[in-house]
Amino acid sequence: MRDICLVSPTFDEYIGGMETHGYEFAKFFLNDSINPIRSILTKKKIKYGTPLNTNYASRSALISDLVKPILSGDFKEDAQTIIDNSNFPETILYMNSPTWTPVCSIIKEKYPDTKIIIRTGGNDIIAGWIGEGINDNCTLEESRSKLVTMLNRYTDYLIVNSEYSFNRMLSVGIEINVLKKVIGGVDCKSFSPKKQDNSDCVNILTVGRLVEFKGIEYCLDIVRKVMNISKKNITYSIIGDGPYKEIILNNIKNNPIQNIKILGAQRIELMPEYFKTADILLHMPISLRRYERESSYIHTETMGRCLCEASASGLPIIATNVGGISEIVENEKTGFLIPEKDISTATEKLNYLIDNYSERVRLGFNGRKRALKLFDWNHVFDEYRKLFNKI
Repeated sequence: MRDICLVSPTFDEYIGGMETHGYEFAKFFLNDSINPIRSILTKKKIKYGTPLNTNYASRSALISDLVKPILSGDFKEDAQTIIDNSNFPETILYMNSPTWTPVCSIIKEKYPDTKIIIRTGGNDIIAGWIGEGINDNCTLEESRSKLVTMLNRYTDYLIVNSEYSFNRMLSVGIEINVLKKVIGGVDCKSFSPKKQDNSDCVNILTVGRLVEFKGIEYCLDIVRKVMNISKKNITYSIIGDGPYKEIILNNIKNNPIQNIKILGAQRIELMPEYFKTADILLHMPISLRRYERESSYIHTETMGRCLCEASASGLPIIATNVGGISEIVENEKTGFLIPEKDISTATEKLNYLIDNYSERVRLGFNGRKRALKLFDWNHVFDEYRKLFNKI
C-alpha cells in the first residue's frame, strides 16, 4: 500500500476545473484500500473569486481534516512542508498542476525513489510558467525549456486531459514515455438529466472562469441575436468568476440582455442542480494568442469540464471547435461544433435547438450515453489507479 499526498494550487469549494478535479480525486481515494489520501496541501490564498474557505463545512469531515492551506509559493520552503506531511519514498506525490514542478527536484534529491505524478491541461507549460520569481529574467522559450527539462527528469508521469494536449506536450519536448492521456471527469450520478419539458421557456447556460479566452463576450452577442429573432421565452445564466468579470458586466450594461443572470462562482456540489435547470449549454472559447517575454503562445480550452458535465446532464452543446473540445463534443451527435468566433453560425444553431425540442432530446441522450462510457470519474480514476500500481 502506498498513500498519496495531493498538492493543488487551490482546493476551494467553488466552481473551476482544477478545483473540481482535486475535490473528486480526494473523494475517490479518501478511503482507498491501496492508495489512500494522506494529506491535501494547498496555497494560503487565491487571487480571484471567493476567498479560500478553510472550514470546508459543506464537505466530508474526513476530507476537511486532510486539507492544509499552508503552501507559500517559496519552493524550498514548500518542499520541506510537503516532506513533513508525507512519508517519502512510500508516499506518492500527486500534483494537480505543474505550479510546483521545481519542488520535485528538491524532493528527489532527498528521496530519489519518490514517485511523482503531475496533471496538466498544458496551457501553463506552453506559457513556460514555472513560478513567481523564477520567470523574471528568462524569455518564454527559456523558462519553458527549463520546465520541460524538469518534468522529463523528475516526474514519473505527466497526465494530460486530451489528445490535443498530448500532441502539444510532445511538440515542446515532453518525452512520450512520461505522457499519459486521461480524458473526462464528471460524476454521472450527480449530473443527471432533468425531466423533459417541451415548453416555450428555454434556459441557456454558460459555465466557466471569467477570463478572456473563454469567449464570454461572444456568448453574449449570440444570445442577444437569438433573443431578437426567437419567439420563445429565453433566459440566460452565466456561472463563473474571474478577472474578466467587470468587462462582462460593462458589456451587459452597455448593451442590455433581458432575462440574464450572472450567478458568480458556485459550490461544486450545487452545480448539478444548475445544469438540471438548463436546456442548452453555450460554450464559445477562443484560441487566444498571448505575447510575453519576447515570444507568444496560444491559450485555449484543452478539454472543458463543463462540457463533460453538460453531457452527463443530457444537455445539447454548442461550442467552438478549438483545442480539445472536439474530443468531448461529437458534432451533430451530442452538439454542434462551431468555427471560432463565428457568431452567425452559432446563432443559427442555437436558434435551431431552441425551436426543436426533439433535437435537443436526441443530442442530450447521445451526450449522456457518451459521458457514462468515457467521462465518469470512476473511469478516470481507474486509469489513475493503473498508473499508481505501475510505479
